[in-house]
Amino acid sequence: MSYDYSENILVQQSAGDLLREELGWRVEFAYNTEVLGENGTFGRKSYREILLVRYFRAALKQLNPLITEDQISEAQKRMEHRPSTASCSSKCRLSTL
Repeated sequence: MSYDYSENILVQQSAGDLLREELGWRVEFAYNTEVLGENGTFGRKSYREILLVRYFRAALKQLNPLITEDQISEAQKRMEHRPSTASCSSKCRLSTL
């Protein structure tokens, strides 16, 4: 498959361009180039971390100037919590007709 028709060009690059041009977002493509660690590209320690904490916390402070550190930590905790079906009670299961 030619690089011109790869997922990178057809999906990721197009979506990134749209977010940058239409919404003014800063878009970073770091596939195979991301440096892990606190001072790395996005500040995450492993690829399993899906929340970019340093940007999340900074955005909360910017959007909510009166927010406390405790509230930011609570919001971060809630965003990082990923419930699984294994811990789901019977109320979470699909009912059958």
